[in-house]
Amino acid sequence: MKLRWNNGIEVSDGSRLIMDPRRTLEEVPALITHAHSDHVPRDVRKPRSQLIATPITAEALRFVFKAPKELLMASNFGNEMEIGKIRVTPYVAGHVPGSAMFLLEKGDLRVLYTGDVNPKGGLAVEGPADVPEADVLIIESTYGSPKFRFPDQDLVRGKMVEWSLSVVSEGSVP
Repeated sequence: MKLRWNNGIEVSDGSRLIMDPRRTLEEVPALITHAHSDHVPRDVRKPRSQLIATPITAEALRFVFKAPKELLMASNFGNEMEIGKIRVTPYVAGHVPGSAMFLLEKGDLRVLYTGDVNPKGGLAVEGPADVPEADVLIIESTYGSPKFRFPDQDLVRGKMVEWSLSVVSEGSVP
């Protein structure tokens, strides 16, 4: 299995697929990790290939980004599918509802690709409960640089509740 950057992470070795491409490639299935614009192909309204995502992400691609229904394929978490000679299984990424990481397997090689990931999950989504073992891990992350440091989620939520209660007690709407 060969991996390279080609408008997204392209996988080839007798079969081809691409993950989170900037633009789709002719006849090359595209795996979409989640429906945020930095992970959705710019040509999503007229893709040149099939778009594969979880059901929630596929619905967002259809309704928010106007992807054509006939080119969308939805696959549930944990369901294995064959794309050419590569076995692909989506797992929960914990970033937003429907966000996935994809395990790619060919022979003895296991590659795990994820777009944005949140190991703790959040208010609207659970964190990844089952992260498969892999020989190669590829993480695309908007905030992966060490310069980004965020406060603890529980602390931020507590401050939001405190602020909301104070605004409501003053007779306003938060």
